[in-house]
Amino acid sequence: MVKFIQQQTKSICLAIGDGGNDVAMINSANIGIGIFGKEGQQAALSSDISITEFQHLKRVMFWHGRNS
Repeated sequence: MVKFIQQQTKSICLAIGDGGNDVAMINSANIGIGIFGKEGQQAALSSDISITEFQHLKRVMFWHGRNS
């Protein structure tokens, strides 16, 4: 889905995942955020940014994203 959106819109994509099935999506996106969760650490280890809880996503997107 990420590759399709990138091809159609030519925009930067952010992918967020918390399990092993999300690794391909995170790797194909321009920016990948992995969440350490009950499903394992595969997504967090293969991502650009790793967070421990979903509630930290707001700070990552709006503060660190602005600084970048």
